[in-house]
Amino acid sequence: MLKINQLQCKVTDLQKAVSDFKELGFTVCWGADPERASNAFIYFENGPVIELFLMPDIAYYAASVFGVFYGSSAKRRWKYWCRSNEGWCDFNLKSDNEEASLENIGNIRNHVKNKNISVSRVIKGHRTQPDGQKLKFGYFVTDPVELPFITSDYHIKNTIKKVKHKNGAKEIEWVKVGVNDKNRNKLELLTGDDKKIILVPSEHTNIIEIGIKGIKNKLDGNRLHGAKIVSLD
Repeated sequence: MLKINQLQCKVTDLQKAVSDFKELGFTVCWGADPERASNAFIYFENGPVIELFLMPDIAYYAASVFGVFYGSSAKRRWKYWCRSNEGWCDFNLKSDNEEASLENIGNIRNHVKNKNISVSRVIKGHRTQPDGQKLKFGYFVTDPVELPFITSDYHIKNTIKKVKHKNGAKEIEWVKVGVNDKNRNKLELLTGDDKKIILVPSEHTNIIEIGIKGIKNKLDGNRLHGAKIVSLD
């Protein structure tokens, strides 16, 4: 069963975004050496995490080359990320059992493809954490680009320790996703009965807001770097 694993928050200035989220009481972990990092993460006690990421200008032009190796779906997804405004621009799903391993991502791809959903080839990625540990993972993207993509676990499990937040945040309770009639069936096939995902009718398919449990200071209506967060008791 695929479950929501990570929310993608695109930013244009990663250093500022990390600072701003820290000011709101979140603990933010750099994805790599802060001087060179293109992403950072907000982990919770349970469930999905938030990734703050930026797309360098060259990524848009590199997308075509990327597509040669991994398929047109991958090219369109990269361009979609590049064109997106700041804020919630995507999310990914992961198997909620041992099948989420890097070695099994190809089988998960075939399972999704058999649902009559277009997918890219499997993309192998890696990143080196600030402590020097290299993490390997795999993922594939779906088509159309508004649908979530699917990822594996890191090749080394339990590498990320759960963190505490000064603002009391415990976990992402729900993700409200607007979905149009064209994409609803495929999105339902992918997300299944995931209780954290709330689908609402919308002209466009996109994340509208997320609800975070445990935050002491109210963030209702707050739109930090284009990302709307609602604090829950």
